[in-house]
Amino acid sequence: MQMPDLMDVYRKAVEVQNLHLREQSTRQQIRAQEQARQQAEPQPTLPAVSGPFTTGGLYNGHLWKAVDYAMKEMWVRAYCEGLTMAFSVSAGTDPNTAASRVSRTENLFPTALTYPETIAAVDRLYASPENEPIPISFALQATVMKISGISQPRIDEFMAAGRR
Repeated sequence: MQMPDLMDVYRKAVEVQNLHLREQSTRQQIRAQEQARQQAEPQPTLPAVSGPFTTGGLYNGHLWKAVDYAMKEMWVRAYCEGLTMAFSVSAGTDPNTAASRVSRTENLFPTALTYPETIAAVDRLYASPENEPIPISFALQATVMKISGISQPRIDEFMAAGRR
């Protein structure tokens, strides 16, 4: 049996080590490029909770008009899911209470509309500058009132309370 030349073994070991080092360096470069790309991408953010974007501590039409469609959709979905979860926790497993949860959600969020329809309804409400101070939650409830057939004077009274 022939013994391998020690120099050949050494060269192959150095070659393998160099391959590992290059692979490690390439991974680090890819990681650095990915981090740089993520930092360069604009991240969606909400304005601070102060100033003209809130009324009584609640986000209002000024904020609604300042954000893009994706942020509006996220806000509407999160609001609906928040109501559902809050009422689910309070409902427990009692079917009567669960029915009450659905009813309470329907009183505060226009569940009869799709999310795009809900966004369009809120956009229409905030198209009038005098409605911009109204909190978004009030705008959603006013939408529920409108599709439920509540009289316009009653809706106007509700909206006036939201401007304060």
